[in-house]
Amino acid sequence: MVCPTCPTLTGVAQRTHDELYRCEECYSSPAVCASCIAANHVHMPFHRIVRWSVQAPYWTAASLYDLKVRVCLGHGGGLCPTITRPARKMTIGVESGFQDATVVFCECVDAHGKRLIPEPIQLIHYGLFPASWEQPKSAFSIRLLRAFHLLALQSQTTARDFAIYLKRLTDNIVPSEAPDRYRELSTANREFVFLRAVRRAGLEPKRGLPAGSLAVLCPACPQIGINMAPDWRDRPAHLHFLDALFYGIDGNFHQNQKVKPLDPNDFALTLGAAYFANAEDFTEYQKTLGPLEPEPTTCHKFAAMGLGGYWNNISGTLGVSCRHLVVLPGGGVDLQKGERFVNVDFAVVSGLQRWMDLPLHISGYDINCQYRINFEKRLAVLEETTKGMASIANKKFPPTIACVGKFHLPAHKPPCQYKFSYAYTPGVGRTDGEGPERIWAILNPLGSSTREMTSGHRHDRINDHHSDMNVRRVHNLADELVKKYHAAKSGFGRASDEVKRTESQVKPEEIAAWKVEEEDWLAKVVDIKNHKDLHNPYEVPEKKALTQQEVISMLRTGEMIAGTGPVEAGVLGTIGEGIELQHAQFLLLKLLEDDFEGEKRRTEEAREAFLRRVDAWQEMYRLNLAPLINVAAMEAGDTDKPVTFEDTAEVEGADDDEPGKVADKTPVVAGVKRPASRPLVPKPNTNATRGPAWHEIDEIVIDLPTSRGPKTRAHAILKEAIQIELELRKGEANDALDDVRTQIITNYGWKRQKKTTVKGVARGTKANRAIRLKQQAIDRAAHRYRRARHCLIQLGIEKKDLEAYRTLARKDLVAFNVFQSSDQLGDSKKEASWIWGSYRFVDKMTEGPAQAFCVAASKVRWFREHASMRRWHEELLLLAEEMARLVRYFKHYRATWEKKAGTHDGRGERGMAAYARRCVREISFDLPAGLTADIRQAHCCDRLYERSFALFRPVLPNLQA
Repeated sequence: MVCPTCPTLTGVAQRTHDELYRCEECYSSPAVCASCIAANHVHMPFHRIVRWSVQAPYWTAASLYDLKVRVCLGHGGGLCPTITRPARKMTIGVESGFQDATVVFCECVDAHGKRLIPEPIQLIHYGLFPASWEQPKSAFSIRLLRAFHLLALQSQTTARDFAIYLKRLTDNIVPSEAPDRYRELSTANREFVFLRAVRRAGLEPKRGLPAGSLAVLCPACPQIGINMAPDWRDRPAHLHFLDALFYGIDGNFHQNQKVKPLDPNDFALTLGAAYFANAEDFTEYQKTLGPLEPEPTTCHKFAAMGLGGYWNNISGTLGVSCRHLVVLPGGGVDLQKGERFVNVDFAVVSGLQRWMDLPLHISGYDINCQYRINFEKRLAVLEETTKGMASIANKKFPPTIACVGKFHLPAHKPPCQYKFSYAYTPGVGRTDGEGPERIWAILNPLGSSTREMTSGHRHDRINDHHSDMNVRRVHNLADELVKKYHAAKSGFGRASDEVKRTESQVKPEEIAAWKVEEEDWLAKVVDIKNHKDLHNPYEVPEKKALTQQEVISMLRTGEMIAGTGPVEAGVLGTIGEGIELQHAQFLLLKLLEDDFEGEKRRTEEAREAFLRRVDAWQEMYRLNLAPLINVAAMEAGDTDKPVTFEDTAEVEGADDDEPGKVADKTPVVAGVKRPASRPLVPKPNTNATRGPAWHEIDEIVIDLPTSRGPKTRAHAILKEAIQIELELRKGEANDALDDVRTQIITNYGWKRQKKTTVKGVARGTKANRAIRLKQQAIDRAAHRYRRARHCLIQLGIEKKDLEAYRTLARKDLVAFNVFQSSDQLGDSKKEASWIWGSYRFVDKMTEGPAQAFCVAASKVRWFREHASMRRWHEELLLLAEEMARLVRYFKHYRATWEKKAGTHDGRGERGMAAYARRCVREISFDLPAGLTADIRQAHCCDRLYERSFALFRPVLPNLQA
């Protein structure tokens, strides 16, 4: 075999060889002899080569190490003239896998006999990162570590997976024979990431770095001495929100840590310098606490308060972030059992150190209604237990407005839903308070690997991911602010038009009174101390919805129907039992329709019990109600027969809002079989069986006033009976609607529990059955409500009263509307299902009670629209201020890094000066994480400054450069 390059490289005329080599990483690489391939790769010793030989006429893996290619350090690729020690065999991890290498270190010494450049530093100069720092025998190329770092940030690739990937690149036939450098890779990568972080922060790599010094700050949030308006201290009190820090608190129980033996010498390289609070200070603080009991709750028993089940050594983490989704420095702590308030206190005090001198804080926390109650008492204890801790020197908070995120607010009791609402609190703009949830959604996959790590390594890894997310937020922040500004401008215009239309229909003196009431409410709601007796101006005061038992009690005592005394017990009991029998009949038909083999005994017992109740009721009916109905039907000349209710409201588009309007139903006479055709009823289950027992129960008609035609119901003799059934039906509708709400909420809880905790086929099947049964309970409760509403219409309920009993369609049977779209959590533009408190305003004023309702409704409508307009206006002011702060921030850091570059030049530190001036890889707003992390160099800050200023100038013409 002939080498085509021998005469050129070696001057040897002999060109015939038994073996030829080719490089798989060089482009257009010819097959050459061993001498030529070695000469070509003196400066590329880690390329992957293959060999073709006479004995083995096919390409097989080869190595430059076997061809005696050496890695010479310190003299431009040549040997050190003072070398006395033999070369060292090392394992090098590169992009193509693991390779053996012969490394010759420089041994030049100074006048005192000390080596000029330590071995690890020589490797770094060559582009290799050592796996140890005394006599390294393994190293990884810096390009490889950069690639792994980017993969870890973007796709949560673990060191174990990456090490196996490198082994398979080395030998994909028998990977176990390739070198195993997982431990070395994990350690080297952790050190490498830390060194990159301190380099970007302009610091020396050492322990005890200043608190928060490695964190990437939010350029749009107020940073004292960096980006705030020159006159910010002189703003009037009503504009303090422009200089406030908006922050959110939340825990994440995906970021837990297993109970396992840990290295006692392990510590976080980023200890206290990034996004976790100083772990050593936090540990000392916890030692002073002693046993803790959950604080009593004035709202629901939230699992986050430690009332749920948690496991592992560390059950999760808690963090603090701003409204721009940037994680704040020093605000992260580990959780042991739920979100204990003492843990949250330390996180908040540590994370807000930079912002304690601001005039206002606006806090968002999903349980703020409980957390803020005893905050001042706990803070006093924290001040005593943390004396001398440098990480939390300042413990004096400015005034704080507490809110609950819009996603979590519907889970609170009604009083909390308006006292802690972002929609009704002054100075919060259009903040939704759910920023931490979006951050956790990105970080959750990381938990599968961090829960296996030691405590220090775990903190370093999570800190690195927080920095990467912050950087990406910072790079896109200018575009997001402009987009939000245009949306706020449009929203403010719409809200202003709505307010003007409403005010045009109301007397000016009423508007003036409402504004006085609104200002008084806004002044009080910002302080939790005023919440106890604070009323809700954003909701129509509702008349108490009576249950069926309360209605029966009031009817018996004469308190229900005006102008009469106590109603006759016989008629009341007959109608009340008849209503219950109608529902029992519906349930029994469902049970018989799904009559499975193993349920025959239960269904037979239920059938017999129902028939006994019907027999007893028929006697009551004969004595108390039949005489009245028969006389009314005969004298009215009404030939209509009793009919039963069909649930037509389940059909899309079916509606019976108009009183007196009866849907198309097939009349059923007692004792006569009902036709099978039901045009407006959904198709029955084809798998259901309807035997004789089902038809026997189905043919029974419970004859009440609502079963008769309009002529019979209009007769005077039935007036009292009609009124009794009307009130009883109201109670039935209220009970059924409460049942609907309860079943929907619990069904949602089942689904969430199945998604997050249920594992395995058996448990999954059991959970699915529970969810299916819960859905059936929702349908049954909805059916009962629809029947009660239909009967109310048949009984002639007034329009003003019908407002409380709206049509219940399938689209209304959903949990709080914030759960419908994970992308727009808490979107106030979407109307909630009416069952959760929505109502329709009456357009025309009427006499009597309706007039009072219209006045109250108009007032609430104005309050809500005016609140919406205020929030949009505040959002416009906030966004304008944030844009200005963004420009000032980049301008400040551009000057800071230019000054650092000059200082390094004066010291002769040319490399550090060059780094301060440059922008690594010419940062682009579209590049992925890892390549865009060097945001603090002067050139990078200059690019961000110029771009943000160009985007903001058309929106804010008065913006100063």
